[in-house]
Amino acid sequence: VWAALKNGDLIDASFKAGFRCIITRDTNFVESAKKSLKKYPDMSVVVLTIPQRKSALYLKEFSSEWKNSPIQPLVGKVVRWPAQKLK
Repeated sequence: VWAALKNGDLIDASFKAGFRCIITRDTNFVESAKKSLKKYPDMSVVVLTIPQRKSALYLKEFSSEWKNSPIQPLVGKVVRWPAQKLK
């Protein structure tokens, strides 16, 4: 059922189901999330910025980043985690 929802509807449905944070890798979700956060200021969205890799490599990098700085959602905000490093 969740997979059939469009981005804005996903925030509506998740809030009504009792969730207060969405964690995603979908960078396209950010714009609709920002609009929906105005409607649901108690929600937060975390966008994972770790590049996709084979599962073992991805989990290793995720664990390493988590040890350095665990995910800390901010109410009413979209947070990129881990914070993207400036190049």
